[in-house]
Amino acid sequence: MYSVCSRPIVFYNSLSHTRTTLIRVYVTEPHVEVTDTEGNVLSSQTDPYWLQDTTISLTTYKVRVQRTGGGEGGGGSPLNTVELWD
Repeated sequence: MYSVCSRPIVFYNSLSHTRTTLIRVYVTEPHVEVTDTEGNVLSSQTDPYWLQDTTISLTTYKVRVQRTGGGEGGGGSPLNTVELWD
């Protein structure tokens, strides 16, 4: 059974220009949905987390999402806020 829990995460762009980056977040559930602040579902990928060359963690997963943003008004601008739903 899945819990319905949202965890907002804010990413900042410390550069003065807009950039695109790959965001990686480690989670404990393999079934997550990533949304933006408006509730739009974002394309993301959930991968197993490798503890060693031949061992996969059964309790940790890596979520990746590519985002573009920031740069408005100089350093410290939000790159994006994303929410992880499990």
